[in-house]
Amino acid sequence: MYGIMLIMKKIDFGNLKAGDMIELGAYPQGDETDPDLVRALKKICGEPQLFDGSLWYDYDNANGSAMYADIEYAGKLYRIVYKHRHRNKKSFYYKINRYRDRRTYVFLYEPIVWRVLKIEEGRALLSSQKALDGQEFCVLKKRKPEERDICPNNYEYSYIRRWLNSVFYETAFSDAEKSAIETTVVDNSPETTKNKENYFACNDTEDKVFLLSFQEAKTLFADNKDRYKKATDYAKAMDCYAYPTRDPKLNNGNWLLRSPQYDNENYVRTVGDGGGCSLSHRPAGLLYAVVPAVYIKI
Repeated sequence: MYGIMLIMKKIDFGNLKAGDMIELGAYPQGDETDPDLVRALKKICGEPQLFDGSLWYDYDNANGSAMYADIEYAGKLYRIVYKHRHRNKKSFYYKINRYRDRRTYVFLYEPIVWRVLKIEEGRALLSSQKALDGQEFCVLKKRKPEERDICPNNYEYSYIRRWLNSVFYETAFSDAEKSAIETTVVDNSPETTKNKENYFACNDTEDKVFLLSFQEAKTLFADNKDRYKKATDYAKAMDCYAYPTRDPKLNNGNWLLRSPQYDNENYVRTVGDGGGCSLSHRPAGLLYAVVPAVYIKI
């Protein structure tokens, strides 16, 4: 919807190779702190209230904890976020998150930087270079009644899968950019989860946007450091888990994978803020950093 329309014309897809960085789409990322800009945008939006004609919208799964408005101003697109309350105050991250309750923040839509993970059969697998948002893997109340008995770590019926292919896809990409993104048969077999006898592995899915599997995270990156994903300001405002490291250049997110843990229906595989994935698994219902992946035609 708000993608950078002409960015694709600057890329020679035919010369892409693993390790290249490209820009495709746009998403709220950097925190804007200029007081004059913030005042101007807040004046345009008005008070954060939901009513007919309001510029404010409720987040899909924020449970009333936050609202947003997208405003084009001086040739740039901004997302204004009002945080009513933190989505998970029981989380340790709440204590270290600098985005506080009952305040308004402004974020600039910036081009999404993607890393080419591999080239195969005329297409390229891309992974976002940063953690772009904070979301839960599973939200049982968002499932249909007949789906609520399905295991929380089932990717086919997960909230994150629906969110990636609706909210994120529509927000991040223009129609021109969508034409380059392929519908992919996503392999969710036990072999992709680390454990070949994984009872919780689900059916394969067909998606435009997806999370990486444990196997992909393990084999398509050189080492733990290569798996570092810095969380954007916006992702932190969305309450993703991003532990402030001693190196201010890092601030890595703990990011979700699509693979279920083999011995607990409530847990999914993740990549820790230190880049490790072999031992990292977390409850499916908590907030983690989101690192989308797509296949594009080349």
